[in-house]
Amino acid sequence: MVAHPLTVTLSTTVEDAAERMLAEQVRGLPVVEGGKLVGIITSNDIVQAFLDGLGANTTGSFRIDVADEEKGPALVTAPKLIEEMGGKVLSIGTYRTPHEDQSVFYLRLCGIDPQTASASLQNKGYTVLSTHA
Repeated sequence: MVAHPLTVTLSTTVEDAAERMLAEQVRGLPVVEGGKLVGIITSNDIVQAFLDGLGANTTGSFRIDVADEEKGPALVTAPKLIEEMGGKVLSIGTYRTPHEDQSVFYLRLCGIDPQTASASLQNKGYTVLSTHA
């Protein structure tokens, strides 16, 4: 037992709780409000919030990874194209591939067939790298 354990409050963001858990190398933190224990946030809660934020838990959703090329079509036009086809954009993000150091953006989508979405993006000049169900 620790006399003064590291705690969070109900107003602590998921990001702040995750940073504290990583910094202290713990898998859970007591949630305290008004000096009373009201819950515990765990690493599983953090992972669940991550998946919820991405829309990865949405039934039938999938992710398309697209090369973010200087001379290619812009990221900002891809969601409009998907929505015009009847699809729904659940999340958008960017990352760099570790080995090729390539800039990539991804779209988490639902309400549209992955092959149709991929083909439509390619027809508009996007370089689709992969599709993940």
